[in-house]
Amino acid sequence: MCNNYQFYLEYEAYCRLMQEIELGIPTQQSELDMPPAEDVRINDVAPVMRTKGNVVELVPMQWSFPASRQGARPVFNFRGEGRKFRKDDRVIIPASGFYEFTAPRARRTNGCSRSTMPR
Repeated sequence: MCNNYQFYLEYEAYCRLMQEIELGIPTQQSELDMPPAEDVRINDVAPVMRTKGNVVELVPMQWSFPASRQGARPVFNFRGEGRKFRKDDRVIIPASGFYEFTAPRARRTNGCSRSTMPR
């Protein structure tokens, strides 16, 4: 499962794309709303595209769903089969690539391996 992504898209290219597909962009929006990111990880905040009528706005959102219970880890991937999304707001995550984080192999101690995800 891919849990990290990178994002490299110039704001001018984004604006041209929105014009080509005949969607508007909010006037207060700028390149500051679309910063490049080499590594967006679980719980990081990054821009997503959300429609409001015939306008596409860039909105900062957290890359994960809230945990289902207190103390649980955030959810970043789930099956959509059998679920109904009628009342949900859908977004597009602009990404240049998705990838799986793999920690470098740690030294083995007493026959056990240990790895951590650096932040």
